[in-house]
Amino acid sequence: MRIDLIGFTHLDWPKYISFCKDTTGDTPTRTLDQTKMVFNEQLSFALSLNELAGRKYEPIKTIRDGNLNLDASSVILIAERIDFEWYGSIKKFDLLNQISLLVGTIREWKDTVVSNMGLTSDYEKNRREFFRIVLGIFEAYEFKLLWENYRRVKLEDGTWCLKEK
Repeated sequence: MRIDLIGFTHLDWPKYISFCKDTTGDTPTRTLDQTKMVFNEQLSFALSLNELAGRKYEPIKTIRDGNLNLDASSVILIAERIDFEWYGSIKKFDLLNQISLLVGTIREWKDTVVSNMGLTSDYEKNRREFFRIVLGIFEAYEFKLLWENYRRVKLEDGTWCLKEK
């Protein structure tokens, strides 16, 4: 089963910071700058939205608890044609009967991975395997903290599922 990440929402940071500073008098990355923590672009953007909303936050705790705006950035994956249904709001576009393009916000991806990795019946094995690969892709791109409140439970069929801690 082949799945690849092909796109993220890309932010023009200089324009974003300049606009916010000109408008509010402050940078939207003040807390991140003070903590000297570095996250990928999408998580940094989501955290900066907390700053603009006037909310105090601890970056790692905020990401783990999901208390950030994950709806402002999208992620696009491409996969060999997917012939099963899943629970969640990720949009799927089938191309040439061979390729599936999958599009959703980071929140939609997180919720969809959790919903489908929580299933334990043999019927859902293909679905769990697919979303295990998707989860691995997100973890490789530094989104691992989004799933910190879940543990992996090994199943009899050799796969595993996610359960809330």
